[in-house]
Amino acid sequence: MTGDMGADKATQLTRKFLEDNYGNISMLLYRIESAERNSKENIYKVVCSILPSVGASERIYYLLKIDIAKSNIIDVFKGKEEKKDGKTVVKFEVIDIEEPPK
Repeated sequence: MTGDMGADKATQLTRKFLEDNYGNISMLLYRIESAERNSKENIYKVVCSILPSVGASERIYYLLKIDIAKSNIIDVFKGKEEKKDGKTVVKFEVIDIEEPPK
Protein backbone atom coordinates (compact mmCIF):
# COMPACT_ATOMS: atom_id res chain seq x y z
CA MET A 1 0.00 0.00 0.00
CA THR A 2 1.11 3.54 -0.53
CA GLY A 3 -0.48 5.23 2.47
CA ASP A 4 -3.88 5.38 0.75
CA MET A 5 -6.52 5.46 3.51
CA GLY A 6 -9.15 4.10 1.12
CA ALA A 7 -6.98 1.09 0.33
CA ASP A 8 -6.42 0.53 4.06
CA LYS A 9 -10.17 0.51 4.69
CA ALA A 10 -10.76 -1.78 1.70
CA THR A 11 -8.17 -4.29 2.94
CA GLN A 12 -9.71 -4.23 6.43
CA LEU A 13 -13.12 -5.12 4.95
CA THR A 14 -11.46 -7.85 2.88
CA ARG A 15 -9.81 -9.31 5.97
CA LYS A 16 -13.14 -9.30 7.83
CA PHE A 17 -14.83 -11.11 4.93
CA LEU A 18 -12.16 -13.83 4.90
CA GLU A 19 -12.09 -14.14 8.68
CA ASP A 20 -15.88 -14.51 8.79
CA ASN A 21 -15.64 -17.32 6.24
CA TYR A 22 -12.42 -19.10 7.22
CA GLY A 23 -11.90 -18.24 10.89
CA ASN A 24 -9.12 -16.31 12.53
CA ILE A 25 -6.53 -19.11 12.45
CA SER A 26 -6.56 -19.16 8.65
CA MET A 27 -5.85 -15.44 8.63
CA LEU A 28 -2.26 -16.29 9.48
CA LEU A 29 -2.10 -17.81 6.01
CA TYR A 30 -3.49 -14.96 3.92
CA ARG A 31 -1.88 -12.12 2.03
CA ILE A 32 -3.01 -9.04 0.16
CA GLU A 33 -1.78 -9.26 -3.42
CA SER A 34 -2.97 -5.81 -4.52
CA ALA A 35 -5.36 -3.01 -3.60
CA GLU A 36 -6.16 -0.28 -6.07
CA ARG A 37 -8.78 2.35 -6.65
CA ASN A 38 -11.16 1.69 -9.49
CA SER A 39 -12.24 4.47 -11.82
CA LYS A 40 -14.81 5.59 -9.25
CA GLU A 41 -13.37 7.39 -6.25
CA ASN A 42 -14.90 5.17 -3.55
CA ILE A 43 -14.58 1.80 -5.28
CA TYR A 44 -11.52 -0.36 -4.64
CA LYS A 45 -10.46 -3.71 -6.05
CA VAL A 46 -8.59 -5.90 -3.58
CA VAL A 47 -6.91 -9.12 -4.66
CA CYS A 48 -5.85 -11.44 -1.88
CA SER A 49 -4.98 -15.08 -1.43
CA ILE A 50 -5.32 -17.56 1.38
CA LEU A 51 -4.22 -21.07 2.16
CA PRO A 52 -7.55 -22.57 3.27
CA SER A 53 -5.95 -24.79 5.89
CA VAL A 54 -2.62 -25.46 7.51
CA GLY A 55 -0.64 -27.72 5.19
CA ALA A 56 -2.60 -26.75 2.07
CA SER A 57 -0.36 -26.32 -0.95
CA GLU A 58 -2.65 -24.34 -3.27
CA ARG A 59 -3.77 -20.81 -2.58
CA ILE A 60 -7.34 -19.67 -3.16
CA TYR A 61 -7.54 -16.17 -4.62
CA TYR A 62 -10.25 -13.61 -4.06
CA LEU A 63 -10.98 -10.38 -5.87
CA LEU A 64 -13.32 -8.11 -3.92
CA LYS A 65 -14.88 -4.91 -5.19
CA ILE A 66 -15.50 -2.68 -2.20
CA ASP A 67 -17.35 0.60 -1.79
CA ILE A 68 -15.44 2.25 1.03
CA ALA A 69 -17.94 5.14 1.34
CA LYS A 70 -20.68 2.67 2.29
CA SER A 71 -18.30 0.14 3.89
CA ASN A 72 -19.77 -2.72 1.90
CA ILE A 73 -18.65 -5.40 -0.50
CA ILE A 74 -20.13 -5.03 -3.98
CA ASP A 75 -18.84 -8.21 -5.67
CA VAL A 76 -16.67 -11.17 -4.74
CA PHE A 77 -14.78 -13.34 -7.22
CA LYS A 78 -12.97 -16.56 -6.31
CA GLY A 79 -10.15 -18.06 -8.32
CA LYS A 80 -7.19 -20.36 -8.49
CA GLU A 81 -3.90 -20.40 -10.32
CA GLU A 82 -3.72 -22.04 -13.71
CA LYS A 83 -0.83 -22.53 -16.11
CA LYS A 84 -1.43 -20.97 -19.51
CA ASP A 85 1.22 -20.70 -22.23
CA GLY A 86 3.94 -21.24 -19.64
CA LYS A 87 2.64 -18.45 -17.42
CA THR A 88 0.70 -18.65 -14.19
CA VAL A 89 -2.62 -16.80 -14.28
CA VAL A 90 -5.53 -16.62 -11.88
CA LYS A 91 -8.95 -17.34 -13.32
CA PHE A 92 -11.78 -15.76 -11.30
CA GLU A 93 -15.47 -16.64 -11.11
CA VAL A 94 -18.11 -14.57 -9.35
CA ILE A 95 -19.50 -16.07 -6.14
CA ASP A 96 -22.64 -15.32 -4.17
CA ILE A 97 -21.56 -13.22 -1.19
CA GLU A 98 -24.65 -14.27 0.78
CA GLU A 99 -23.21 -17.77 1.11
CA PRO A 100 -19.83 -18.63 2.61
CA PRO A 101 -17.21 -19.83 0.12
CA LYS A 102 -16.65 -23.59 -0.10
